[in-house]
Amino acid sequence: MEKPIIKKPKRLFWHRHFLWLVFMAMVFIVLLDYVLFHLQDINQDLLVDALPRVLSRGTLKRLRDILFPFLTLEVEEALPHKLGCAPHSSTVAPCWRGQEGIRNLRLGVAL
Repeated sequence: MEKPIIKKPKRLFWHRHFLWLVFMAMVFIVLLDYVLFHLQDINQDLLVDALPRVLSRGTLKRLRDILFPFLTLEVEEALPHKLGCAPHSSTVAPCWRGQEGIRNLRLGVAL
């Protein structure tokens, strides 16, 4: 009677499947790296150009509503609040007064 070369065939089965899983994970990670590199260095507007073709209008609206607060810049902290401007001065650099200043900036109203 011949002795089998592999002592435990069950172990070989799991070893092969584990190696296949590791290989597929590595392939997925490499492809993801290529996509991220392409988006960052070659064509930054790829998602902006491709999403309207892939998603419906309703889905794009929901996505825009979710992402809008994170993509909106709040510049109020960066603007000079009360640095060297008189209460009613008409200088070249206007005084920014909180939300009123931002609203006037959007409307194009000179202070």
